[in-house]
Amino acid sequence: MEQFDLFVIGGGMAGLSAANRGADLDARVGLAEFDILGGT
Repeated sequence: MEQFDLFVIGGGMAGLSAANRGADLDARVGLAEFDILGGT
């Protein structure tokens, strides 16, 4: 089972921003999105 420091649910603009910020801080980041990334 994977372990993450940060797991983001939703790949809209806010979710991608949170995931990128976590990665910038060297966190192990997971992201779940049902549809395409980027939001509207």
